[in-house]
Amino acid sequence: MDNILISCAGGPAAVGAIKSLKQINFKGNIVTIDCDPLAVGRYLSDINYVVPLSTSKNYWNEVLDIIKKEKVIFLIIY
Repeated sequence: MDNILISCAGGPAAVGAIKSLKQINFKGNIVTIDCDPLAVGRYLSDINYVVPLSTSKNYWNEVLDIIKKEKVIFLIIY
């Protein structure tokens, strides 16, 4: 299964991307990340993770762990 990761899940661009993927009946999982546990994309995606701010030194390590765990093949970074 091909999984996609979308960052900044609370932003309008991410929400639009999630809705577009659902409209075309995307077969993989839509994985989202955001530093806000209440980001709207969390409720629209299949899998969601709360990550530190992108300015945190641990940010990319956590994102990489998520990519590996969820077998993400494509990133949409906002």
